[in-house]
Amino acid sequence: MSSEPNDFRSWLLTHVNDVGPISDLARDVRDDDEWPEPDGDEFLQLYVEHLEDCGANDDALEVLDYAWGLFQDRWHRQKRRRQARDLEDIRTYCGLDDLGVRLYLDDRARYCGREGTIIDTVGRYLLVLLDGDRHPTRCHPTANMEYETNAGWVKPPQRPPFAAHTRTAR
Repeated sequence: MSSEPNDFRSWLLTHVNDVGPISDLARDVRDDDEWPEPDGDEFLQLYVEHLEDCGANDDALEVLDYAWGLFQDRWHRQKRRRQARDLEDIRTYCGLDDLGVRLYLDDRARYCGREGTIIDTVGRYLLVLLDGDRHPTRCHPTANMEYETNAGWVKPPQRPPFAAHTRTAR
């Protein structure tokens, strides 16, 4: 599961002045000049290996696992909120509600005639994992796009690129 390695350390350090096992871990991490900064997806495993190399006991490893779970839950909630805001903004800007397009993650879409699944957002763009592809394609929500609705496939009218539209402040 991917996340920024320094985000976990930063999150953990917000607990330095708390009382309890997570704050104990946070102080240990703060004082550890050797705390790893991984560059791949196996953050937790690298942290576990580091603590084991430092002679940590099972209790410390359990606290790390618990803290990692709390951090990941927070990170996923933030990601879901961002995606919901982006999808609502896209629906509104592109007038998709009027066409019966729900536009949620995991909805089916067609890009240039190829079907796929909406898996994420990047601002006002969609990331669509096209069937048979290993990596998602970044798609403007109206350019060469069709959406599956209860009434069948719907092609929205073309909208100008987003740079031409000023996004309203939140």
